[in-house]
Amino acid sequence: MILRLLRLLAVCALLAVRAPAAEIADTFHADKLAQMDAAITLAIADGRCPGGVLWLERDGAAFRKSFGARAVEPEREAMTEDTIFDAASLTKVIATTTSVMQFIERGQFTLDTHVSEILAEFRGAGKEAITVRHLLTHTSGLPPTSSSTGGGISVSLAWNTMAPSTASAITV
Repeated sequence: MILRLLRLLAVCALLAVRAPAAEIADTFHADKLAQMDAAITLAIADGRCPGGVLWLERDGAAFRKSFGARAVEPEREAMTEDTIFDAASLTKVIATTTSVMQFIERGQFTLDTHVSEILAEFRGAGKEAITVRHLLTHTSGLPPTSSSTGGGISVSLAWNTMAPSTASAITV
């Protein structure tokens, strides 16, 4: 019953999208859009997320729809299609872990290599004992601060202080 209602709401929502219906129908599968709409709506109803934006582009056509709220505290704020999301939490999973595994695969270091062996500036205040594994698993004991406040390291520092052989081995 609830799933039928969600599908009906999804179909109604599809009809309200700004792109011409013919363009949407020619480019996107309406049944797939309805499934995505229902999944996002259900996730919001179940309290798994406060809101989201579905944005698809293909062959010059675009489908955009916002759902729920982009903020719930201190007051509720509706989600908009132009809401910008902070994807920083994905950086370690997508970029850092992949890069580290490439370095390990090439034999340039291991998970148990001390970071100070890779970045000479990563010394002092007990940082010499911190390994790559510690950084990847959030067990280094470093405070969650930026390099400007003295706790972390900046990307530019890391990039600019790598040994030339390490820096030149990076492939994107």
